[in-house]
Amino acid sequence: MHPNLFDQLQMFVTAADIGSFSGTARHLGRAQNVVSYGVSTLESVLNVQLFDRSGHKAVLTESGQALLREAQVLTNAATDLQKKASQMSAGLESYLEIAVDELVPFELFERALAALDNMYPNTELRVIRATSIVARDRALQGRASMAICSGGIEFALDREVVFIGYVEMIPVVVASDPGNIDLRDRRQIVLSSMEAPEASPDRGVFSSRIWRVQDLETKFRLIRAGLGWGMMPAHLVSKALGEGEFARLPIKQFLAPVRIPIMLFDRPEIPLGPAGQLFRQSIIEGTATYS
Repeated sequence: MHPNLFDQLQMFVTAADIGSFSGTARHLGRAQNVVSYGVSTLESVLNVQLFDRSGHKAVLTESGQALLREAQVLTNAATDLQKKASQMSAGLESYLEIAVDELVPFELFERALAALDNMYPNTELRVIRATSIVARDRALQGRASMAICSGGIEFALDREVVFIGYVEMIPVVVASDPGNIDLRDRRQIVLSSMEAPEASPDRGVFSSRIWRVQDLETKFRLIRAGLGWGMMPAHLVSKALGEGEFARLPIKQFLAPVRIPIMLFDRPEIPLGPAGQLFRQSIIEGTATYS
């Protein structure tokens, strides 16, 4: 293929849109004879006639119409490549990993996702949903650019954390379960890390009979199957409570709302790139509207 293929494809696509070589030359800031030569060279390389030049306008031939879409795809891809390379040379991350505690509502970081997509659509985003311990550790180990975790105080250590909201927790059980059984005799479904469950801080654990899971989906299904009770985020069980599928356990310790703080932190010694900075700032700016 001709070494100036991209330039020629751009001329072809622009001429097809504008309908004249002179207009294309003005639009691209090139001489008309350069545009005419570029399109002619492309036709020669492809061995097809792209335009009918018999009239006053550059009209696409049948072959030109058939190849236009592919030419547009190539020029768009080349433009994206140039833009991405330019951004990376300026320090933009090729990918951004965010570790998010499963308890954290999606709405809390949805705004930041939209901002990232709008400003840096070519940056690969990796969202890791895990327990608070795993999410925290990914950030501490430098595997994630930042973490959004529930709890937060015990995660702060010697680093700065940013409060960004709360998640309300509710003790629930399947509605068909009798509600007068002593909690100590009732199995509790607990969310914890499977790598070292003994090291996981158990919050709100009352029962001596415990099943541990590492994701909320499994916990939800076990409770719905009548295999135990558990503390669940209000935003995930509100529908089941409203439809009478779940019931709220009248535990005196939890009669008042249980609100767990949500914190955001990164590693100051590992500077964030432009995408990470934008994501972090968008989270912080959205805090007031969410909490």
